[in-house]
Amino acid sequence: MIVAVGADRRITEFNPAAEKGFGYRKAEVIGQPVDMLYDDAYIGDELNVQIAATGRYIGEARNRRKNGELFDVYLEASLVRNAEGKPAGVMGISRDITAHKQAEEAQARLTAILEATSDLVGSTRSRVMSGGGLGRGGCRLWP
Repeated sequence: MIVAVGADRRITEFNPAAEKGFGYRKAEVIGQPVDMLYDDAYIGDELNVQIAATGRYIGEARNRRKNGELFDVYLEASLVRNAEGKPAGVMGISRDITAHKQAEEAQARLTAILEATSDLVGSTRSRVMSGGGLGRGGCRLWP
């Protein structure tokens, strides 16, 4: 998704992937404050401060779709300068990472359960048991 804003932080570009990801048509967002796309306007303010100070931001952010649904993105945003070298706005490219984050959280929950159990936990698909799928009980048997 590509979104660009002017120096006033109002949306100037919103590509088709952004339309699909956010659920807005381009005509609905052009000229609107970019903060409408974030979970909280504070996020947009913080990103703006960092981009103004360093010229870019690379990391995660939480956005809000038109229907109110929240989603996580990996964002790379850079300061755009005019012909005189003065800041003219920001262009951001983001990717929805919601499914990836949900998978990481599920894996962390399963790992915590596995590590907390004193029972032997293993796979029936493999004849060889290793420490990779064992609870504490199994690790006592097969260190």
